[in-house]
Amino acid sequence: MTYVGRRGVAACGVWTATNGQVVLAIIWMEVEGQYGLSQQLIGHSKGVRCVCVLPDGRLLSGGQDGLVILWAKEEETGKFKVQKQLEHHTNFVYAVCASAIHDPLTFYTGGYDKRIFRLSADGDPFMQFEGHQGPVCSLLENGKALFSGSWDGTAKVWSLETGACDLTLSGHTHAVSLNVLVNGEVVTGSQDKCLRFWKNGHCHKVVTDAHEDIIRGICVFSSGVLTCSNDGVVKLWTLEGEEMKQIPAHSSYIYDVKASLNERPDGLPSHFYSVSDDRSLKVWEPDNSDPSQVLMHAKTVFQVAVLPNSDVLTACEDGVLRLWTKEEKRYAPAEERAAQSEQAEQAAVELQQKGAEAIDAANLPDASMAPTMRGIRIGQTKLFKEGNSAVVYQWNGQGWDKLGEVVGKAPGQEGNTPPMLGGKRQYEGDRYFEAGEYDYVFDVEIGEGSGYKKLPYRRGENPLLVAEKFCVRENIGKSAVDQVAGFIRQNTGQGTPLQQQYAQGGGGGAAPKAAPSAPAAPKAAAPTAPGGAKSKHFPIHDILTFQFQAAKVIDPLFKKLKELDAELPEGTEYKLDANDHIYFQEMIARFKNPNFLKQEFRRCEMHIIFEKFIRWEASKAFPVMDLWRIMALHPKSADLHKASDDGWQYIAHALFVMKQDINGPGCMLGCRYLSNLFVNPTNKSVMIRRCPQVLDALSDLAGSTNKNVRAGAATVLVNYAVSFRDSHKEGTLDDRLQLLSLGAEFLQNENDPESCYRLFAALGTLLLSPAEGFGESLLESAKALEVGAAVAKAASTCGADARVQEAARDLQGILK
Repeated sequence: MTYVGRRGVAACGVWTATNGQVVLAIIWMEVEGQYGLSQQLIGHSKGVRCVCVLPDGRLLSGGQDGLVILWAKEEETGKFKVQKQLEHHTNFVYAVCASAIHDPLTFYTGGYDKRIFRLSADGDPFMQFEGHQGPVCSLLENGKALFSGSWDGTAKVWSLETGACDLTLSGHTHAVSLNVLVNGEVVTGSQDKCLRFWKNGHCHKVVTDAHEDIIRGICVFSSGVLTCSNDGVVKLWTLEGEEMKQIPAHSSYIYDVKASLNERPDGLPSHFYSVSDDRSLKVWEPDNSDPSQVLMHAKTVFQVAVLPNSDVLTACEDGVLRLWTKEEKRYAPAEERAAQSEQAEQAAVELQQKGAEAIDAANLPDASMAPTMRGIRIGQTKLFKEGNSAVVYQWNGQGWDKLGEVVGKAPGQEGNTPPMLGGKRQYEGDRYFEAGEYDYVFDVEIGEGSGYKKLPYRRGENPLLVAEKFCVRENIGKSAVDQVAGFIRQNTGQGTPLQQQYAQGGGGGAAPKAAPSAPAAPKAAAPTAPGGAKSKHFPIHDILTFQFQAAKVIDPLFKKLKELDAELPEGTEYKLDANDHIYFQEMIARFKNPNFLKQEFRRCEMHIIFEKFIRWEASKAFPVMDLWRIMALHPKSADLHKASDDGWQYIAHALFVMKQDINGPGCMLGCRYLSNLFVNPTNKSVMIRRCPQVLDALSDLAGSTNKNVRAGAATVLVNYAVSFRDSHKEGTLDDRLQLLSLGAEFLQNENDPESCYRLFAALGTLLLSPAEGFGESLLESAKALEVGAAVAKAASTCGADARVQEAARDLQGILK
């Protein structure tokens, strides 16, 4: 937060004092021309990771939601608005940059999916640069070549004409940041703490230990270089790599540093800007070791960009881009500025209170040592030990002033914070985590049969960034990042401890098991039925799914989809265009991948599958239903059912297709789609809420002459029964009665043993559900509906199938 006066600004530090009150340590600094909030740009649904300014004045941002957004300024209001959302990446977007060639205007994006795209001014991808083995985190183009840095420990130089990789600059470890000097030399930095200077592909200078931790950002201006690091320090270098100055700038990791576009006569920038995990943007003058302004945010600030008019843009973990200006007439309304400041202040207080809980006073310097320790800058705060307590002191320029005691639990004390048994832990290192000491090394289970994987973590690291690296290393999809980050927070004293394991799959549960093309026979326990009868067939405990064999299914399926699309007249709104065909081909590889459930599908691909194909006429919809059936198994399908209308349009469309021909393949595949919707908890909840409509539509299928259709419909009934059994809160008594009635109706004309057995399984599971007020009503209704007679008739019709006869006897026993 920032308090602006006529001639100065007050920057605050927040601490919890002994009496429980929050202490604000206010430092007043003489400054001129203060930045104020001008606009908050809202368009990303998750954290914004990167931002740049295009030559035509538009803004470009990339985020953890996988989106790249173009922002254009409205002439009337002078405010930036979303011009276009681009969905060409399959995962987090880590880097964006403009081309130095302005005619025609193009720009570049790179991210977690290891790909770099070049796009036209309208946002159409027309070139890809592929070759990195890890996420792309740094991009720059100087009009002659494209330069990229990656988590794979390399930087690459690419041809702008062909997209080929001309040079690979190796030698670093882990994520590589880069920039290019005016003379064409490349400057790189990474987790190995070194700066490297490259000329024509050869490293001619290495600055070892340029920083004490990971080098995050490199900025070049006409006479020098700025770097920032996890060590909280910004450094100023000559173009030859000689250190000129260092500034202890932030209390946590610094993610980016940028120089102003205005330079002084001595060649130094008039100002530079740094952003950090400490949630702040700081404005600096090269000759001053104290910031001229501190602008607080509610969460981590990942990147900063400087506009030609000296406005500054920040990209924040809360999903908001914020534009800051020195022109008071362009300040946001006072209410909006006050709300933003209050939000940042509250976040700072909450963060400090959480931080207090993890302080171990035993590791702090004794307060008696304070007179011998000199502060780095006025206003710096430092913790000392007094007895068994942690106490906050602040440097006044000549000595340390005591602010108060920090209250909270130290690790290992009462409460839920896990103890630090044995102190630091050694980790041997890998491609993404350096070797050395860590505060925690977790054993994380990423899936059945995959064993445990090591997850190293140091206190103070951003859990989200650590989770991202872990998921890249283990080839886990981005849907798992938030869960892994939550696991870290919970198990490092930032929340309630969780069981130290992580099961990959939708909703944190186990991923659906592999199964044959048709659903496996239901498995049941042997509970005691009413009246003391025993059943080995009911209740069913697991959802039944229709899986697929990629080697046999995918190529013919996509070939058919392509043929049907080709038949659509030119100009048809939902006919695939040139970009769609590119996305279409890329989708095929994801569907054929053995790790299909871990593949990331872009919004543009989901748009083709569910928004374009839904508009095909029902007679051509059977391959669409097959594609939907497969996609229902994937965690990404849940996104369709999180909107206010809960995605009912897709289920309703499937029911419409099924009704057009109850004996056709579209109906059979529609049933399989509905069955697979029960796999994901979000989709299942929608199916339960819409139970009356779904069962009402399924009643038309009782007269189908296609046994595969009837088996599919019976599987939907089984899954409803299993879901109702899982929780008495799922569905109503009326839903259960409707299911009971429909099951009995299907049995009246059933002569296929497989369909018959599934119907018995649905009814048996429903009737053996925990009572919770439903049991007696269901049994009485079953007798009134003469379900016993329907069971007997179906059993006799299906002949001597032993499994059917056994299940029929068990079901009759329940009904007595």
